[in-house]
Amino acid sequence: MRLRVTMPAKGWIVLVEDHLPGGFEALNEHLATSSYDGAREGTARSSWRTLGYDRKDVRDERVDFFVTHLPAGQKVFTYRVCALRAGVFQALPAE
Repeated sequence: MRLRVTMPAKGWIVLVEDHLPGGFEALNEHLATSSYDGAREGTARSSWRTLGYDRKDVRDERVDFFVTHLPAGQKVFTYRVCALRAGVFQALPAE
């Protein structure tokens, strides 16, 4: 999943929430129970400077990114999702 955020001005202590559509589940790369091994691609142990955020929380219905400093302009956040059901889905816009 790619989430593009446009900041009109720099921001401090920013929370970006991306709501998942029904039928999808975000994969938590830090858990050994998922079929995705984040360490294999080098993302699980990367620092926040590389990833562009301080912390990522994977919830049932959304993924939250916590950022201390978000400069003006566009920023892309990425995470992996798994489709659990077949169909056509819509998601709420990110906040």
